[in-house]
Amino acid sequence: MNEDTLRQINQRIRRPVFAVFAGSVVTLLALLVACMPAILQSLVDLPVSPLLLAMILYAIAGLIEALGALKAWTMHQHETLKRTSIVHYDLDDYARNSYADVRSACRVLAEASCVWQIVGKRPNREWKRNAGVSALVKRRCVKAGLMRPPFLVTDLEVYGIAAGKAKLFFMPGELLVFKGGQYQAFAYDTLEVRALPAHYVEGGRVPADAKVVGQTWQFVRRDGQPDLRFARNRRVPVLAYGLVELTSASGLDLRLHVSNLPKARQFARLLPVSGHRQSSPPSLVRPAPAEQARATGARRGWLRRLEHGRSKSAA
Repeated sequence: MNEDTLRQINQRIRRPVFAVFAGSVVTLLALLVACMPAILQSLVDLPVSPLLLAMILYAIAGLIEALGALKAWTMHQHETLKRTSIVHYDLDDYARNSYADVRSACRVLAEASCVWQIVGKRPNREWKRNAGVSALVKRRCVKAGLMRPPFLVTDLEVYGIAAGKAKLFFMPGELLVFKGGQYQAFAYDTLEVRALPAHYVEGGRVPADAKVVGQTWQFVRRDGQPDLRFARNRRVPVLAYGLVELTSASGLDLRLHVSNLPKARQFARLLPVSGHRQSSPPSLVRPAPAEQARATGARRGWLRRLEHGRSKSAA
């Protein structure tokens, strides 16, 4: 994807949105109408029963809220369509085969029982109380598998990794990172990937596909024996995880723990990060046809409706 295409995509994403503001205004108006019975009773003598007036105004407030919510939802769908871009990849045989390797690598990673993102690491000063480990690793579970890139519609099934605030999408020829409402592209031939064995003292649930390579104690002495001062001193398994490092000189730095070491190594081996030829660039990005889509929000149907419109115009 060239820089001009990426700039068009990000410009569409930055378009202003008003649906949330409209929904807030409608909610405030409905609350004001609902409070009117109490306000009117304190100011004037009502010619009708206060209970009847309250019921009428509550019904009006409910109607305002329902119609306003419907309008805000419609606005949100319409704005989302206008901020969405359609990318069509015209791949040659080499690019198609290369992308097949990328999909195979991502499929292998998605088959692992657990994948975590390593978000921090600090020295462990209380090593006697933490199974003797020298450093404490802060991590969080991430999802790997088929995903829909935000504000993008393409004719391909896309694999991705949802890692906290950042989402990575493996596209033909490049890795797209969506963070902070913007996309950034990293060509595969600028990436470095490594899969290393990592022994991890697992204090939580043991993944089904992880290999146990040893055991230790939660409270341990320097010689590796259990600390007898603690009555409740449980055994803790040591697992052989895979440490996947996906980095780039231009700023990408992702480190993952993969519960299955062979799958981590296979992912790194299949991902074409060196000597990878650029795939064919996508065609010009266009906004999704909001006037044809009626703002239904079903992203799967956008591309189908677009192709249907093209066939009608061609006829």
